[in-house]
Amino acid sequence: MPKRSETIDEINERTRQEIAAAVQRVKEAAQSGDEKKVAALDETTKALIRELPATERNGKYAQLKKARETEPLPAGEIEPTADYAAVPGVSDLVTQGTQALVDGVNLHLKASVTAREVARIILAMRVRLPNSAGDPDLRAESYKARAAAHDMYKATGKQLSGDAFDVDVAVKKLERSVQNAMSDVRAEYLRSLDTDKKEAARFKAIIKAAGRGAKPSEAVAAHYDFPLKGKNEIAREKYQRDRSAAQSIADEEEGGHPVERGVLAIQRAGNRLVKVAKKAEGLDPKAKAELKKHVDATIVNLTSVSRELG
Repeated sequence: MPKRSETIDEINERTRQEIAAAVQRVKEAAQSGDEKKVAALDETTKALIRELPATERNGKYAQLKKARETEPLPAGEIEPTADYAAVPGVSDLVTQGTQALVDGVNLHLKASVTAREVARIILAMRVRLPNSAGDPDLRAESYKARAAAHDMYKATGKQLSGDAFDVDVAVKKLERSVQNAMSDVRAEYLRSLDTDKKEAARFKAIIKAAGRGAKPSEAVAAHYDFPLKGKNEIAREKYQRDRSAAQSIADEEEGGHPVERGVLAIQRAGNRLVKVAKKAEGLDPKAKAELKKHVDATIVNLTSVSRELG
């Protein structure tokens, strides 16, 4: 039997999660100073926001604007006042992260595996370093958090052999891979707070402020405005949904009464046509005319069929 279709509420909730992940990617691109990437992500995020009910859009647009206007992180050396070494365990984590990156290159390990390992190490640094409010610096807003990551990548470059330019390119590529992996690693960590009391204790004040009955994962995610699902996880789920939907359509087309198959085909075509029409606003006049020609031809054919059916 075909799988149950998603309800409107389920679709909207999934869209909200995708938007939260997209906004975070915009912020990270802005921090890295990549204006081209910011512009591209901004457009795709706006398209997602337009899928939400109108009453929710302004708030999401405001979040996107704030992320887009994030100041780039300072290049080169970090301010010497950022003494993360005074925080227990962070220097050791910087060393571990450096070694993981160097091993990843020298041992030709799979980039995604190395990226996830280093992302977990960076996250471990952040939960140990406080932000201006005294909470774990999950957003890496403090100079200490930025300095720790900066020194890790700098040490990696020094330990890699080869041409200076090639080493610099390799380190930057590794950094991007880690940034891409962070979304999933962070989401997994947030969800783990529901069962890991020791880690949840780091966010005691945040969880307490959320009120009795609030899940630690949800309280912390809401406080930092992070999704509980990573972007790659969301992409995998979307792929599975699309695959299931395609299989359901194939199953429906193979079985059932011919009339039922015909009705389903007409309904699907109608739904697709509505989606196309909604996107037609941005088309040039020639493309619109071509689309209208096919729509009119379809209407004529359907009208003729309707007459034949009496």
